[in-house]
Amino acid sequence: MKRAGFSTINLSYVSTDSSTKERMRRPKPATEFDKILEKVEQISLHVIAYAILGMPGQTIEEMVDTLIYLMGKKVLIGPSSLLPSTARDPSFRKM
Repeated sequence: MKRAGFSTINLSYVSTDSSTKERMRRPKPATEFDKILEKVEQISLHVIAYAILGMPGQTIEEMVDTLIYLMGKKVLIGPSSLLPSTARDPSFRKM
């Protein structure tokens, strides 16, 4: 990617809470995210890691835990909220 001219990669971390990640269909554990970060660091790319905040059922504690986890990584944290189209998705309403 670096040779192709990329300088930054955007990654969606979502949350530290495994049940939230399951609901959002992103069930990979934090260890997988860490492996990706290691590989990205080896090729000297910058990372923007997105945390989705304010999802139905998400607690303040979960959001803070997610931000604290990302603060310990070499990433720019991109807080993200739900998009209006998400609320119209029938599968999301089942959550």
